[in-house]
Order: sequence, then C-alpha cells, then structure tokens
Amino acid sequence: LLLESNRREECLAMLREIVGRRRAGIHLLLWIMRNTEVAEAAGITDIPHLALMVVAELGKPHSGDDLKAANLARRLFMDAVWLDGVLTAMTPEDRLGLVRRIAGGSAWKTLDRRSLLGRIIKKYPELEEALATSTESEQASPRRRTTSQRSYAQRQAQLQKLVQEEIPRISREIARARSYGDLSENHEYKAAKEMQAFLMRRRSELEKMLEEVRPDDFSEAGTEVVGPGTEVELECADGGRQRVVILGMWDRDEALGIISSESPLARVLEGHRVGETVSIPGETGSRECRISAINGLSDEVRRWMGEVPEP
Repeated sequence: LLLESNRREECLAMLREIVGRRRAGIHLLLWIMRNTEVAEAAGITDIPHLALMVVAELGKPHSGDDLKAANLARRLFMDAVWLDGVLTAMTPEDRLGLVRRIAGGSAWKTLDRRSLLGRIIKKYPELEEALATSTESEQASPRRRTTSQRSYAQRQAQLQKLVQEEIPRISREIARARSYGDLSENHEYKAAKEMQAFLMRRRSELEKMLEEVRPDDFSEAGTEVVGPGTEVELECADGGRQRVVILGMWDRDEALGIISSESPLARVLEGHRVGETVSIPGETGSRECRISAINGLSDEVRRWMGEVPEP
C-alpha cells in the first residue's frame, strides 16, 4: 500500500534501513522473496544476500503467523523456478556459502534439508566436493575470528554509510536515468546500474565480515605464548630488534607497531614462547629472530583500540 501511494520513496528508504540493520523479520523477507525485482532495483538487497538472510531467519523458532510465513518461505526454496533464479544470480562462492549455511543450520528438517541440498548439487555438482572439503578444513583447524572494537565499529560505520547514503543515492540516479527514455541507448542508466551492482556486492561483503568476525578487547589474552592481544619483542641474528603488537584480523597501525593476526609475521609467531627462535619473513628474505619477551597490551594500544575513526 505504501509503495502504491505517494510515500513510495519513504517506504523504500525505510526498507533499506531495516534490511541494512539486519532487523528484517520473516514476513518482510517473504515479501522481498516474492518481489526480488523491486528490492534489487531500489537497492534494498540483492538475491545472494537475501537468500542468506532468509536461511538465517528460518533457523530461528517461529509460531503462529510467523510460522506460516516461515513455511511459505521454505516452500519458495523448494520451488524449482524460484530456486533456479536465485542460484543463477549467485557467484560460485555465493552458492558454496548458501549450501554451507543450509547444511550446517537448522532451517529445515533433516529430510527436507537433504532434498534441498540434493536439488542444488544436482544442478551444480562441483558444490558437493567443495562443501565436503571446506567442512573438513574447518573441523581440522578451527580459528577464532576477532578484531578490536575500533576496527569493528569502523566496518559498521562503513556499512551504515553505504546503506543510508550511497545505495539510496544511486537508486535515485537510476530512477532519474530511467526518465530519459530508451534504456538500450541510455549510458547514464547503464553506468548507474553497474555502480549499484558494485555497491550491493560491497554491502554483502561488509555484512558477511561483520557476521563472521566478533569484536574483542583481548582482556583474556595471556602472555605465555604469542597470539592476538600480545606485544612481542624480537632480537634478530643480524643485530636488529623489532617490536610488534598482534591484535585482530582488521587491526593495523604502523606507528604503534600493530599488525593483523592474519599477517604473515603474526602467523609465523603465533604459538611460540619466550626464548624460541623463528624465521621472520621480510622484503629481502627471511631472517632468524629470537623471541625475547611477550607482554600484554600497553595503555597506548588500549587507548587506540577505544577510539573510533571516521569510516
């Protein structure tokens, strides 16, 4: 009703905000599933992101009208035409992410889950091996994915700006370009649509990052071995000294010596103790260094972690 009234733009802006903040309930998600063209054109969401949101929502308990809506959403997944459209719109990485969510979640009962996965794998048989390989890899080497509150808040701010400013702006540009007439020769329309696709991919990337990585203050980090939340002092065979602070995945600050826990140096140092010698990677080759001390985080680093810079 809102879309058909003179409040269309206000309604679309509201939907973008609700979905962007991951507050969409099953009824709204079901409406979007049935109106994907409207949702994509208005920058509310794209199909890959929608499918993942719905699977996550279906894993929650529902009752009454919510349960009816959830069951209708499940039926859409089992609809061959709708499912084929979703899978076709996805990249291979998106499809793998979807089947992993379905296989590892509780959105479907066992038999229904097997049936749905069977349909997807029948169309994309390469997913069967990829799914098994990725699952075995995760089970063999589970790893906490964390970052400082500073870096997490910075990613949140980037997503908020994307959802509230950049995507609505490009949606307005698309609407304006449409008014110029023949879309086949409308270069402004094509350019705006390409930019919208880029922004939607970036939005999905940021949302996936924020879902998979958790903020941490590293207050429970010990100093027995090197790991996230430790300051490491190194004495190298060539006489050089180096001090690095290992925090989370997205943390970096050259002035304070902060490096990401996923950097090559951090991965080499992780798990080692004081007195042990490690081969440190460098621009001109490796060099042997001895870990002379493992300390907790300084007050200066903790202040840095508490600041929230501009996105």
